[in-house]
Amino acid sequence: MSKISSYFKTHLPSLTFWLGKKKCILSTFFYRRCPIKWTLKKYKKRFGVKLNFDDPKSFFEKMNYIKHFYFNDKETILSDKYNVKKYLTENGDGEVVPKVLYHTDNIRDLKKWFMKNIDTFKNFVIKTSHSCGDIFIYNNGKITRKYGIKIKNINSVFRMLKTALKYNHYYTCFESNYRYIKPLVFVEEYIEMNNSVEFEFMTNYGQIKFINVVNNRQSKQKSELLYDPLWKPIGNNIKPISAPSKVEYMKKFITKYASDFPFCRVDFIENGDKLYFCEFTFVKSGGIGSFGSVELDKVMGEYLDISKLLNEEK
Repeated sequence: MSKISSYFKTHLPSLTFWLGKKKCILSTFFYRRCPIKWTLKKYKKRFGVKLNFDDPKSFFEKMNYIKHFYFNDKETILSDKYNVKKYLTENGDGEVVPKVLYHTDNIRDLKKWFMKNIDTFKNFVIKTSHSCGDIFIYNNGKITRKYGIKIKNINSVFRMLKTALKYNHYYTCFESNYRYIKPLVFVEEYIEMNNSVEFEFMTNYGQIKFINVVNNRQSKQKSELLYDPLWKPIGNNIKPISAPSKVEYMKKFITKYASDFPFCRVDFIENGDKLYFCEFTFVKSGGIGSFGSVELDKVMGEYLDISKLLNEEK
């Protein structure tokens, strides 16, 4: 993130947040009847080559094929960051679900909760159910956003959340699983991220294909490294690491919940002997992301088998 961008997000947080949402709305407005055209345009801009829907090979070609040609109603349930907690708890996995302290669709009620409980809970996290990246961390009187951006006034957070509740995240990259999620704001228990590691398991019909290991997720020092299912590094100059202590539980969890999907990213945070579930993702980076190089994107594409989908289309 540039210093200029960071400055405006710190000093004019509500305005920059609103402008970011408006930018997404305007970017996709003229493509809503044909979202595939928007994806083709964005992909060409990102990679410099035309996206091949007829014979997708690279990872993000396959991501976009899944985004536009695969639909499963269950994805909406699992993408809802509030209701997925209830779903997992009802299915016997509540021990890895961070506790919800409060939820509402009314920002005035959130303000009342905040003022009433500010002395009870010294730290907590505020999130939205229907979007991506709308995360506000309250820690001993200090408020930060993604990448450690400081927010000086709690009222700015309430204004941003009010904007977020009116925004449909589907219109960011046309991910259908977000389209019908009911907008909610919820307050979640705070998880200490120092000495914590996040594991993003990229799966193909429930089979782990590779793992993205993330350190310092919510700071400017964020780092990501790729490993195969045997915890061997993918790429150069990366040190091998040991599998996390609760990897067997994670594997069973993935088999239980991700086996229906051609792609599902299942995220966990491990903090000492404590494991937390983070989220399910069905299109990485909205299909417009990058592994850092076109070559690595092609290599990662070999891990993802979508031949079943391609055959169904034929």
